[in-house]
Parts: sequence; C-alpha cells; structure tokens
Amino acid sequence: MSTIWIRLTLGVTLLISVSMAEIIEYHGSWELPDSLGKSIDGTLRIRPNDFAVLDLRGSFPIKKIMKSYYVPLIIGSCSLPPSSDKDKYSSTETITLKDCTIRSISSSENPSSLVARTAFVGVHFRKKEEVKFKEIFIKYSYLHDWVGKSGFVVDKAINQERVNLSYAKPKTIKVTSFGNFTISICFEVLPNLLKFRFSPYAREEVELKQETYIKIESDVDRHYDGYCALIRKIQNFLSLAISEPIYVEYLDGGVNSRTINTEGKEFLPPVQIFDTFRKIRTRSREILPHEMPFTYKMVENQLSDLLKRWLEDYDKYTPAHNSYFGTIYNEELYLENRFLTLVRAIEGYHRITHESFKTDKKRNAHKKRLQSIIDSVDEKFKSWVGEKLKFSHEPSFRKRIKELLEETEEISKFLFDSNNDKKDFVNKVVETRNLLVHPDGGLIEVGYGNYLGRLIREQLKPLLVICLYRNLGFSFSDIRRFLSRHPWYGSCFKD
Repeated sequence: MSTIWIRLTLGVTLLISVSMAEIIEYHGSWELPDSLGKSIDGTLRIRPNDFAVLDLRGSFPIKKIMKSYYVPLIIGSCSLPPSSDKDKYSSTETITLKDCTIRSISSSENPSSLVARTAFVGVHFRKKEEVKFKEIFIKYSYLHDWVGKSGFVVDKAINQERVNLSYAKPKTIKVTSFGNFTISICFEVLPNLLKFRFSPYAREEVELKQETYIKIESDVDRHYDGYCALIRKIQNFLSLAISEPIYVEYLDGGVNSRTINTEGKEFLPPVQIFDTFRKIRTRSREILPHEMPFTYKMVENQLSDLLKRWLEDYDKYTPAHNSYFGTIYNEELYLENRFLTLVRAIEGYHRITHESFKTDKKRNAHKKRLQSIIDSVDEKFKSWVGEKLKFSHEPSFRKRIKELLEETEEISKFLFDSNNDKKDFVNKVVETRNLLVHPDGGLIEVGYGNYLGRLIREQLKPLLVICLYRNLGFSFSDIRRFLSRHPWYGSCFKD
C-alpha cells in the first residue's frame, strides 16, 4: 500500500491510503468541448502509475475523430464512488482529459474506449490553448530527505510523563527564477485524518506529517506544457544530485479563473493532475541522505545559481542528458545497451563542449584542405572520397575520451590504479564500442558480462558524472567529496 496526500482548498490536506495498482473510478457524463451539451455516459479509470482509460457507452461523432483517432480534449462531470459502505454520499468532480487516443469504437456489444495522456481533476478546459495554470506543486520522491528541513520539535521530559510536540511550518524557500517562472521549495503539514482515533472517552492517537514540494509559479496563467518541461528538468536535476531515479509522486496546480476569496484572502483550489510522467517503479533500496552525493544543505548558498545554470543549459546538452538519464530510469537495459548509451552520452557531451571548429578560420582551412584532397583523386572516385571524408573534421571517439580524462585528471586519476590502467580503460572502451557497433561474428569471451558491468559501474559512468558535475560549476574537490558519499561511486576511487 502507498499513501497519497491530497492538498485541498484553504490549505487543508487529506490523506488517502491507496495501492499504486489500485484504480480510481469516476462515473459520469462525457462530451467533446464543442458538442453543445450532447454527452455520453461512461467510466474513467485512473491508475496513479499509468494512463487514464475512459470507457463510453456510445461514441462521439465519428466524422470528428476518425481521421486521426486523436481527441485533443474531453470534459466530464462525474461522481467519485463512496470510499466505503458506510459513506452515504459521493463527491462530484469536473474533469478534463487531454491528448486522448481512441482504442476502440462502440459497437452493439462493446463500448468505446479511449486512453488519455493527462487527466485534470477539478476543472473544465474547453480549448487546448486554455490549459493554463498560475502555479504547480510537485512532490518528488526523496525530495523531503534531500531538503532535510523539519518544523517538528519534540520536548520529552526526563521522567517520560509528558511529551511536548510543537510544529512551525518552515518558511518557503525561493530557489531561483527562470524565464517567466519562480521556483521555490515549500512545506505542508498534513493531518492524517485516518489516524485520529477516539475511544468513547479520550483521543487515542494523532498523526501529523510534513511533506515537501517544489512550487513553480508564474505571474499569470501559463500553458501546462511549459510547466511540464520544467518539471522534467528539475526531476533530472534531483536525480543527478541523488544519483537515483526520481519520480513525480503527486502533482496539482492552481488556475486563476478558479480563485476564491475567504475572509479577505485569495486561494486557488488545487486541480489534481494525473500525467504519464507520474510513473513510479518499486525502489530496489532506500537511499539515505548521507548517501546522496549532495543535498540541499550542502549547496544551500549556491543552489540558485546551480539550478539556474542547469535549466539554462539543459536543452544545449540534451543528447548527453537523454543518454545518461536513459540509463538511470531504465534499470532493465541489457548491459550492451547500457554501455552504448553511456558511450553516446560521453561522445555527445564532448561534441557539445569541444566544437571541432570554433572559428571561421579553422572551418575554412579544413574546407580548403578537403577540397584539395578531392580535386587530387581520379574523377570516378571523387564522390566516394567526398562521402568518406564528410565527417573528417570530427575527432575519433578515442581522442574524445582521452581529452575528457586529461581535463578531469585532478579527480579521474583516482578511478585508476596507474597510468597503464587508464590506457587500458581507453582501449577497452573503444574496442568494446567498436565490437558492439560493428560486430564481426567473433565469440564473446567467458566472463564478458562481469567485465562489461565493472567497466560501466567503476569507470565509465563515474567519468560521465564527473563531467556533468563539473559542468554545473563544482570544483574537483567538491566532486570527489560528493561522489565519495555514494555507496557505488565511493567504492570506485583508488586511494
């Protein structure tokens, strides 16, 4: 069982215990935003860890959807079934489904079925361009431990006859601004309504829980897609800091048009969001704060600059980031694919940070040299030679990895027992890469899997992480200190 904390209006928070495999069902009427009130009964099933599926007792107008089998928006007015037999009433919700794909069209025997990429529970959007939010709250896995701030103070008397528990919510921490957005760390104290137990005469048990969120806020309502890009980039920043897969465990947002005023204060009722990036895998192990390469408290004074630099440069380094995080979030990758993906990340990182021709002078000199070579060969070979030399300005992979090792020598030297060991590493990586990309049918040696696993874990991946940390602006001494905290990376250093 997993616990989901849902933020409600006026800062009140509700706890629901639900299995990540459990399906939340909404029954009600559904329609296309431009259907003038013509609705179809149906049931929406949301599994927090998967797509939302809508089964209809009928079909939307065929002409509107048959060409692409894609429906931009569907809106519904639904009821949530009572949580138990004792509940007399169900709650009602307005829901918008975004980016829907048709799985089947209604027949006399079977209902229509659609899959939605995103479900917004608590609001109706009638046009895709209207899917905008003023603020988004994200609960990431490990975020609370990474930030490490608590508002609880427990004063336990020596005689253990009295315990004073107090709580003061930590102040919201403004981390940085990026474009039109402000990014903050905020906190909520959550009363577990299921743990307020009473006997006929006395309160038996009370539980309070503090949760930590990332808040992304804009001065005006902005499109949800813009928030999604930031959510993923911050997710990967935390993954790099913690060196573990990080998942979005909970997501909601506020819309200006739904602002309510109570006692002179304005509130944005939360719209709960179910999106496909809320996929959560079972953790193979819990990583503790002292095992995280760096935590909030370790970089508190420089976090604003770190995160801003990460967000500003993220798209530039997309090839390297996609490959690296592809190995983090896909633990089932075959070793060969994991190795080649890391090789691609290193090659992409080097290509971005070491442009082959940084000046027009070098670029023009190479063009002249290339043309001179082509002009000197027989006419019938010109095309073939030109094709072979098309990427002659690119350094070899061997040269790329050597240059990265030289530039990070101050710390990467600790990954090897000696200079010969480092040369052997370069040869192994290049030869293994060539063998896997251009297989010659040769037999794989006994113990190949163990050798490849060690190569990835003990040298190749640490080298890439060193480069990514260095790119954030960390010193080599900081990087050595950070990686030494991690159970795997720490064991890679040869002192």
